[in-house]
Amino acid sequence: MNISKTFLESIPIKKISGKIQDEFIKLINKEVELREKLIKLKDKTTDEKEKIEKEIQKLDEEIDKGIYRIYGLTKEEIKIIDKNFEEK
Repeated sequence: MNISKTFLESIPIKKISGKIQDEFIKLINKEVELREKLIKLKDKTTDEKEKIEKEIQKLDEEIDKGIYRIYGLTKEEIKIIDKNFEEK
């Protein structure tokens, strides 16, 4: 596979900084912390594990919403993205 610089330059990657970047860092760090706790619980079925999984899902949704705002996506575009992730 050969990827040219021209192709990579056309990918719309938004640069964020300041307060927005700080918010994403906090959300992601919290998710990493929760996933580490989840790994420690392994295959145990507990209320704590269920609570952690729900909290991770909530964080994922917050991160997604933030990214959608940064890129200025419409409701229709968000539906398309969400549908594609559900299928996988």
